[in-house]
Amino acid sequence: MQSSTTQNTSIFFITGTNGAGKSTLVDALEQILPKNQFAVHDFDAFGIPDDPTTAWRQETTQHWLKIAAAYTAAGKSTVICGFCVPAEIIAAASNINAPLFFSFLDIPEPIIRERLETRGWAPALINDNIAWADQLKAGVSEQPNHLIIQCSEKTSPQKIADMVKEWIIAQTNELKITP
Repeated sequence: MQSSTTQNTSIFFITGTNGAGKSTLVDALEQILPKNQFAVHDFDAFGIPDDPTTAWRQETTQHWLKIAAAYTAAGKSTVICGFCVPAEIIAAASNINAPLFFSFLDIPEPIIRERLETRGWAPALINDNIAWADQLKAGVSEQPNHLIIQCSEKTSPQKIADMVKEWIIAQTNELKITP
């Protein structure tokens, strides 16, 4: 028989293409999620190499899973926003004792192109980035209880944060075990 719990912990990954607003979302989520229950982090907090490789991304994924495991042990949920790949996270999370949830920031292609052009990206890199976005979205869509957030240039970071918070709270509430 399972006992009742007053606090459940989960790990939430919010991904999307470069230029989707993931880092901006970190700041907004930090303002609206209770700090005593949630730790919010930017996947790229320690910087991105000039030529990020799959190995770098997987090492960074391992790093964040270790941090999330420590928060879980302390009774706190973790939210990580960044260019992270669901299949890599799942493969690396075999020793994590908390459910994983995934969300994707879905930004229209013209907006992504404009944002990345403003950052000085070459057209070929922008096209590769958009192709990656399609793969990330498909990977998130395969996960149970996922969230795809349809964004436009008029969707404010606060509105996106509110949608993410609502989803996080819904997932957290569904996990509560009753006697």
